[in-house]
Amino acid sequence: MENITDLIYILREEVVSSVVLCFLLSYCIRTQRTSRDNSFIRICMFALLHALLDIVSFIVANDSRVLPFICDFFQRLLYISAVMCINEIFTYVHGIAYFKKARKNVRIASYIIVGLNLIAILFFKIEYVKIGGLLYTEGMPLKITFAVVIFYEISTILLLIIRFKEVGENFCKIMIPVEITLIFVTFLQIFVREIRATAGIAAIVSVGMFLALENPVDAYRQQAFVDMYTGVYNKNCYKEDQKRLKNEKRKIGVIIFDLNNLKIVNDKFGHLCGDDFISAGAQIIKNCMKDAWRIYRIGGDEFCAIYIDPVMSSVIKERRDMQDECVRVARFKDYPFGIADGYAEGYIFKSSYDEIVAKADEDLYKNKRLMKEIDRYEFR
Repeated sequence: MENITDLIYILREEVVSSVVLCFLLSYCIRTQRTSRDNSFIRICMFALLHALLDIVSFIVANDSRVLPFICDFFQRLLYISAVMCINEIFTYVHGIAYFKKARKNVRIASYIIVGLNLIAILFFKIEYVKIGGLLYTEGMPLKITFAVVIFYEISTILLLIIRFKEVGENFCKIMIPVEITLIFVTFLQIFVREIRATAGIAAIVSVGMFLALENPVDAYRQQAFVDMYTGVYNKNCYKEDQKRLKNEKRKIGVIIFDLNNLKIVNDKFGHLCGDDFISAGAQIIKNCMKDAWRIYRIGGDEFCAIYIDPVMSSVIKERRDMQDECVRVARFKDYPFGIADGYAEGYIFKSSYDEIVAKADEDLYKNKRLMKEIDRYEFR
């Protein structure tokens, strides 16, 4: 085994990468806000784990005092951490590029691939080769790991190119060069085992994704798309998403919501009650419309929920749950509380988005008339 000075020199990349990833992970944990932030934290955790295992596995492999099965144990953990990290990167990018239901299916498929890879890593024997007086790993587990990593890297690049508009220009401009570099270094390591760059590349990918995510322009843009009072998306985002959805060939469903008698509540009970009505209504819609792709406030008392590939039974259940929740909440309000809603669905490439919304509006006003007939409050 090399002396400590030589060892630190050999592992300098892994040490620096570990320090960078520690700071990045610490920052992300302290500032996490959304489920997307949690996904990125998982990427950082696996990248950090891989960098640390790279250090430990190299040390134990080159220490004659360490038993062989311990060396193999850390090498296998190293391979697994590499696959888990690259899997999280792929599923993260896929989650940005596609809608909710597609994300779930791809994540399940990706975990099946990871599981098969794990079995292969544990089943096959690890071999060692001495190069320049130091031991490096060879064998089937390493080859399988490289194959899976390259598969994920190429898939991620294709995803970024094919779904360029959906993923976002800023994110693609940073991530495509980073992923290309990652592929190049991975192939280089297959033929030149002395190159130990996986920890450094994992750190570069994590930092690249962080810069893309924390882009100030994009952050302000996201803020401009959120209704600050209710926390749902606003009309600006609604208009942008209409343009985005024109490229989709799948069915969409639209629910239009209207807060019943908001003007009368403002006039008879005061604007504080009116504000409470809007806030409570938005919260109920968010809580009940769980399968909706996005929810927007498109007017003073109007909201909209968009579904991608809607399942009618699920939509019916969520609409019913919302009305049940409105009845429950109304018992605790000093003013008449209710939300009318209307639904329509269709394919944008067959009919325009405005036609689908017009049908939802028709359903809304039909339901609104029915609700007024059974309303226990009468206003003149």
